[in-house]
Amino acid sequence: MYRTSLKEAKAPCLPYIGVYLNDLIYAESGTPTVLANGKVNFFKLATISKALSSITHFQKIPYTYPMELKMQQWFTFSMVVMDEELLLQASLRAESD
Repeated sequence: MYRTSLKEAKAPCLPYIGVYLNDLIYAESGTPTVLANGKVNFFKLATISKALSSITHFQKIPYTYPMELKMQQWFTFSMVVMDEELLLQASLRAESD
C-alpha cells in the first residue's frame, strides 16, 4: 500500500528511506552477484538500480518553502549540542529507568 501511494504522490515528496534500505539490504545480502553458473545476476542489479533510481527521483525536485528567519535562529542558537560522552551518559541513564 505504501509503495502504491508513493507512486501516486505528487512532488515534492519525502519518502520513508527505510523501505529503500530494506530493498537494498535484501538485494545485497539475500542474493549473489554472480550465479553458480558464472553469469551475472541481473535481477539483483536491477533491484538495486530500481531502489536507487527511486531515491534520486525524489531528490531532483526541490522544496520551495520560504525562509523562516526565526526557525533558522532557533536551530543555530537555541539548540543544545551535547558531546559524545554526555550523550552516552544520557543514554545509559535512560536505559536504566
